[in-house]
Formats: sequence, C-alpha cells, structure tokens
Amino acid sequence: MNKSGLTLLETLLVVALLALLTVTVIPNIQTVFRASVQASVRRFSALVRYSYDQAILTGKIHRIVLDLDKQEWFVEIGGADTLPVSTNEEDRNDSDYDYKPKSPAFDRIEKADTQHLPKGVLIARASSWRLGKDVQIDKGQVAIYAFPSGLMDEAGVWLKEQTSTQIFHVSVNPLTGRVDVEAIDEKPTP
Repeated sequence: MNKSGLTLLETLLVVALLALLTVTVIPNIQTVFRASVQASVRRFSALVRYSYDQAILTGKIHRIVLDLDKQEWFVEIGGADTLPVSTNEEDRNDSDYDYKPKSPAFDRIEKADTQHLPKGVLIARASSWRLGKDVQIDKGQVAIYAFPSGLMDEAGVWLKEQTSTQIFHVSVNPLTGRVDVEAIDEKPTP
C-alpha cells in the first residue's frame, strides 16, 4: 500500500520549526528597523554639522528643510544677500498654521544628503524657535537655519519607528551646531 500524507510526528515537527523561526526572526526584524532609525538619526546629525560648517566656510546662510509630508529632508544655500523668512506673528495664521520655508533666494544643494527616510521610519514632529515657543508640528515643512556667524536655529526633530513607541529626540544647539540625542518611550495615544 502506498499511503501519502503526513504523520502526526511530521506535522508536529513542521509546527515546531515554524515556531522556532518565528521566535528568532521577528525580534531580528525589529532590530533592523531600530538600526534604520538610529542610522537616520546619525545622518541627520551629520547633516546639521555639515550645514553649520558650510555656512561658516562659504559665508552664506544654509538651511535644512524638513518636509514632514514627504518624509524627507534636504539642504539649501542662500545667496549673498539672503535673509531668513519672517517670524512675525502677523505673518501666520495659528489656527491653520502650515509653515513653508519658501524663498527664491535659496537653492537646493543636490550633492548634500537628500534623505528619503527608510520604510517604517518617520519624522514624527519638528520644532524651531521660528514657529514659536513650544510649538511642534507634525505636517508641512520646517527649516533650520545655519548662519555664517556660527549660530544655528534652536530646533528639535523627533524620529521614530512606525510600529514602536520609542522615539528619538534630536535637539540642535544654537551656539555650537551640535546635536543631542535622547531616546524616549512615548505612551501611545488612545
């Protein structure tokens, strides 16, 4: 007799192998995403330093533009007489505030790091002193300016994994252009 099919022992062996793979593979996938967030934090930190250094070396204002809608960032350089955008309260409508750092005097630097964030990594929110005290946005654009005098805008960027409650807060020091990174566990919103 030629019987085809799986015995109970063979079925249990397959189930045990699948359970073992699940236990070993899923934590490694989470580690890969965490590594992507940490790599993005390092790239952003390097971009802040690059903008700070280039502003001093070239004598021109540089700015990092964070586009929270497209989940990317890039660097722009200002012309010789370029000034940052206005920060007057009358220039914005706080009820539906969508900050867009637009100026024809700034040109995108193509060789600088234009970073489209890896899948699963998000710019959760951003802040800048130009937005107002303690204002954080989660849509639109934010610009962080670096000046030839060696000053930068005080700003903060929060990067996170899409599926995690851990978030990395990157704060920019306005006097030195250095960044501080803090890992925070946020409670999910109900």
